[in-house]
Amino acid sequence: MEPKRKLINSVESCVDEALCGLVRASGGLSLLKGHRVVLRSDLDNLKGKVALLSGGGSGHEPAHGGYIGAGMLSAAVAGGVFASPPPTSILAAILALHKAGASGVLLIVKNYTGDRLNFGLAAEQARNQGVAVDMVIVAEDCAFDQPSKAGRRGLCGTVFIHKLAGALAEEGCPLDQIVSKVTEVLKGIGTLGVSLSPCSVPGCLPSFDLPPGDMELGLGIHGEPGIQRSKVASADEVVKTMLDHMTNPDSQSHLPLSSGDAVVLCVNNLGALSCLEMAVVTRAAVNCLESRGVVVVRVMSGAFMTSLEMAGVSLTLMKINPEVLRLFDATTSAPAWPSLSSVCPSHAPLSLSPPVPPRLDLLGDVIRSNVNVNVVSLDVGKLVDISQEEGLLNIQSPVICEKCSAALSCLSSVHEKVWVCEFCGCKKGVDEGVSRLCIGQRAGVHSDDLYLPKLSDNDYQNLEDTLVVFCVDISGSMCVTTEVTPESGASVHISRLEGVQDALQKTLTSMLQHTPHRRVALVTFNDEVVIYGDGTRTPMTLRDWALLDYDHIWQQATAYRIPHCIAETHHHLIQRVKELMEHGATALGSAALAAVAMASRYPGSKVVLCTDGRANIGLGDLEQPPHPSSPAQTPFFYRQLALQAAEKGVIISVMTFKGTDCCLADIGRLADATGGRVNIVSLGTMATEIQSISVDNVLATSVKATLLAPDGVYFPYETESNKLVREIGIVTRGLEITFQFAVKPDVIEVFLQKNTLPFQLQLNFKTRDQQRVTRVLTEQRPVTTTSRILVGKLNMAVLDVHCAQLCASLTMEGRVQEAQNQLQAQQDLLKQVSKLRPIQKQENIYGNWMETMTTICDDITTGSQHVLSDEAAEVVYLMRRASSISNKYAKVQKKNLRKKKALGEV
Repeated sequence: MEPKRKLINSVESCVDEALCGLVRASGGLSLLKGHRVVLRSDLDNLKGKVALLSGGGSGHEPAHGGYIGAGMLSAAVAGGVFASPPPTSILAAILALHKAGASGVLLIVKNYTGDRLNFGLAAEQARNQGVAVDMVIVAEDCAFDQPSKAGRRGLCGTVFIHKLAGALAEEGCPLDQIVSKVTEVLKGIGTLGVSLSPCSVPGCLPSFDLPPGDMELGLGIHGEPGIQRSKVASADEVVKTMLDHMTNPDSQSHLPLSSGDAVVLCVNNLGALSCLEMAVVTRAAVNCLESRGVVVVRVMSGAFMTSLEMAGVSLTLMKINPEVLRLFDATTSAPAWPSLSSVCPSHAPLSLSPPVPPRLDLLGDVIRSNVNVNVVSLDVGKLVDISQEEGLLNIQSPVICEKCSAALSCLSSVHEKVWVCEFCGCKKGVDEGVSRLCIGQRAGVHSDDLYLPKLSDNDYQNLEDTLVVFCVDISGSMCVTTEVTPESGASVHISRLEGVQDALQKTLTSMLQHTPHRRVALVTFNDEVVIYGDGTRTPMTLRDWALLDYDHIWQQATAYRIPHCIAETHHHLIQRVKELMEHGATALGSAALAAVAMASRYPGSKVVLCTDGRANIGLGDLEQPPHPSSPAQTPFFYRQLALQAAEKGVIISVMTFKGTDCCLADIGRLADATGGRVNIVSLGTMATEIQSISVDNVLATSVKATLLAPDGVYFPYETESNKLVREIGIVTRGLEITFQFAVKPDVIEVFLQKNTLPFQLQLNFKTRDQQRVTRVLTEQRPVTTTSRILVGKLNMAVLDVHCAQLCASLTMEGRVQEAQNQLQAQQDLLKQVSKLRPIQKQENIYGNWMETMTTICDDITTGSQHVLSDEAAEVVYLMRRASSISNKYAKVQKKNLRKKKALGEV
């Protein structure tokens, strides 16, 4: 008989790798170097408070590391699988908490001989060093009628003690009082388990044999023998047997329980029960307790104290009073603690009557919604394209209000050469010509003016000077192969690098045919960054310390010779691409910096970054664990580089491969801030994607939008002021941006006295030939006196695009709850609209957007992984630049997510 297969890398490393995975997933935890100790990252918050330390053998996950956080444990010590942690690691954890300023350390220990000995020894050593330490032994097993000399075992009830002691410590309760209170609560906690199958330590045979169709009652969490075996019965019968035994007064280990007692129930998955089975057992336990007159105040159902892959369940009951319930309900940031309802399950209705269908014939076409329908949509791509706007050109500069920076327009009020600003009421004198112009053109509600200052010779740029820099990953992982079936032959396996080489060669040849004067450069990276330029000269190599010097990389790359046009360098570049070989690490951040530096000499240039893994060397290293005492520097590097690229007018697009983990949420910032694309591609689509990204579609650079509204208007999620400034940077075809505005309550009555309100957009930008332009659009918008919404007046495309952009931005900022609220309101509006008129095809697509974003937000809030996956990050970045389906430049993409069928067009 062979040991059971497990999804691990090695028996020796599985515990350490599991702890690392917990820390990487949580975001609020850190490892203590040299020990299997997990601590809160915010240890400074322990000053003056009691710190809680628990632990034991591994294999019981999420215990104990999953219960670290404000309001629960301060740290946890892990031993090997089912093995007590060594005293040296326990002592190191105690001293780390003491050094952080804790007033004392409470050890919460399950009643096992090894744990008691090792934690006790460490506690004694800590006391000798002046640390205030106390220990609570959890022993709530209800299995044995007559416990052994060692006493009752510590089981899942330990988690309850973590929670109650953590809440007391968070409130500043002293060490002796915490020990006294939780010791008293322990008298009212009992646990009993049942197993349908054994578990096995990695590399070992199962801990015991259990014939098919049998179950064992009362076993321990390490596979220790139980009290009896019997045939598997129904869930109701098994639960009744367990509760009967737990509360049997003839047993010395029983939990006294009477009708009218209030309890918290924990239905704990020992490892391998399905969610469906857990729900059935939970129902059975609640029903059985209520049939005995017990009030079930709270229910926890899930995996809280497991025994590897054991198929079984344990029931834990804790008798409560108002004070215990208050501590139980106290908030905690521990990742494994469930978000429980504060409604008592025994008092909540089991079912509700279905709602009466509405009388559709009485609904009419008026609806009410929580959605803010005051949304401005700007087709920036069209607004910065001035090639067809010769009639609007004006050489002079706009007349600007000195108080609010509004620009005078033909809608402005000018009397006797004095302009009274329509936004702030400030007065400004104007010359005779401007006065006559305003008076003569005042009719209407729309004004559009273009201002072009005189062009300096130094400002001019030849459009053919722009660069395309291909920044290619040639690290060792690029040798991974994928089966590809060409149209004309049998399937073959090609590596990722071979796929990139083929795509680049096709792209270079296409550029030679269609844009022969375009300049192209090549940069590669593994554990070195190699700048090939146009391939005609000796490459420049950056390695070792140079990969960490931001300024040095920038200087070297900008000083490298300017590439010639593709017509002159095509052969050299093709040869360089063919010679690429994969090996080494991934200096992605350093290479991206070098590529941006090369492209920065010519605004409107592009960088195409292609990688299959996260940066693990040099600048932007995404695998270096952050130090708990200092802020993470990696995201800052990508934000800094993105801002610098945007300032220089460089567009960065990021391409990764399906099935890889590149931390796209971080490196995607480069594309998001510069107007580039974020794509996850396959080998079959790579050539098409690279060619599409490389197309010169830049319309303007250094674009800044300023939106002005009357005093009393503000822009939710942006600013409380009536003036909103958005640094857009680079604009490509099809770019749309949206804003929502609202009115402050104290000025609503004033605005209702008016028929219209003015709004003004000021766009400052540089055209492709570096001509500076200011475009000023002013409009008078009507004021409504009702909050009712007429369906026929709603532009659902604008509202849906705005919702997609806003919710994607909120999600990237970590404001997931706000994004969920917006999505729910928008979906409710779509449902109301669908009842009053047929839904258009594009509205179904917008609805898919909302469902997709809802899935992503739900995964973040309900899962233990609070970092966006690459697939989710790609979708979020696409949503950040969502545009209406009717936009002829809008990119059409369809994505499949885990829970949704199609994203639709973006």
